[in-house]
Amino acid sequence: MAVNVCPPSYSPASSSSTLDALPSYTRCPHASEEIIASTPSTQSALPTGFVMRRGKHATVVLHNQEPDASIPQYENRGVIAGEIALEHSGTVLAVSLKLQASMSTSTRAGSRTEPILRKTVSLYNQTRCSCPSGPSPCPGIVPFSIDLPVTFRHPELRQDFPLPPSFKLSHYDEDMASLFYAEVEYALLVSVTRRVSVLGMKFTTSVHGIRIPIKYAPKSRPAAPAIDLALRGSLKCHPDEWSQKSSELHNAVPELGSIQFDFFTPSVRVFCVGQPIRFHLLACGNLLAMRDLWQSTYTSSSTCHPQACSSSASARPSLRVTLMRQYVAESSGGKGVHSVDLGEAELYSLPPSIDSVCKVSGTACLYWEGQVKFTCMKTVGTFNVGNLQAKDFLVVSFSPNNTQSKLSSHKLHVPVRLVSDAWLPPAGYTYDQLSLL
Repeated sequence: MAVNVCPPSYSPASSSSTLDALPSYTRCPHASEEIIASTPSTQSALPTGFVMRRGKHATVVLHNQEPDASIPQYENRGVIAGEIALEHSGTVLAVSLKLQASMSTSTRAGSRTEPILRKTVSLYNQTRCSCPSGPSPCPGIVPFSIDLPVTFRHPELRQDFPLPPSFKLSHYDEDMASLFYAEVEYALLVSVTRRVSVLGMKFTTSVHGIRIPIKYAPKSRPAAPAIDLALRGSLKCHPDEWSQKSSELHNAVPELGSIQFDFFTPSVRVFCVGQPIRFHLLACGNLLAMRDLWQSTYTSSSTCHPQACSSSASARPSLRVTLMRQYVAESSGGKGVHSVDLGEAELYSLPPSIDSVCKVSGTACLYWEGQVKFTCMKTVGTFNVGNLQAKDFLVVSFSPNNTQSKLSSHKLHVPVRLVSDAWLPPAGYTYDQLSLL
């Protein structure tokens, strides 16, 4: 039996019957409809200020800046717009604009500097004028507009990466023997070529440039909100909103056995710089190990509150939850790594819940909750540009300060991503709709 494999026939798109059959759409829901999920726009009116830079016989004005801005700043998909005011414009032969960016790193493994952006625009060129009456003179005011690209092509890795934010980091070890340096810088270069005379007889050309450093601060935000409810009251109702990372602390002393840490964090794992990050920590093990853990945790600092333990200048607590930023720079000589804490939490102990009774005799559990609060507010978001990365982790670390403790040190890492802006709720949003998002 023959099978017809030809596609069905369709009427032309221009026919009136097809146009009449198209459904109608609207930005707002009807009375019988509702919004399940939406991403509100963060676009706002452009600022009305400007930044001015003066050079030899030329002045550059950059629009759409904050009134008190000293350095021009742009977001992702930004447009660098402005104008160039030229003195003695009749002697100008060419005007060009170049947007450039470079990435520099220096570690014990080696140093490197590589360009990540090169974009040139010719604003005026007298030699390229094809007017029948001859070349037209350069105007006194030359406007310009150049778009910022979103990505760049890495020349070695042959991959596309998002443009990294402007930033600079310089750190020496305590012994001053090792340096970790990393910088990403952007600049706008205006070049003006003029015809000048030598001793009033011979003409030659002279090129003057104005270099304007700019700050690139890309914006991003989480696609979904981080849960802002206590674990015990929300885990059963919203289990998908929590992420669990487990790790075991193996002790060298056999009778202590092992301690299992369960670290609960919002499953979105994308957080805005500056906003607290909620977590919940559970530790379970035999009674001897848990008694040692309790004593080590709450006797590490005499200034700790009975229900809280936070860092102090004199002695850090044995059990800490921190937000760690790790910079990784790669060169032909190897890899350099530098880590810094961006925030730390204050741990609050909780009584055992009614449904968490240990099923194995001779075991016990300890509970903590808290929020990681930023101590370094002026930091860029997480980024990766191949040879330079800024990675972020929530870290649970245990290092007993008590010399009589028989427990071993332990660390647990949870990778997270930091962004510039917070999640924006759609209109009419309530937290009861969380399960629908």
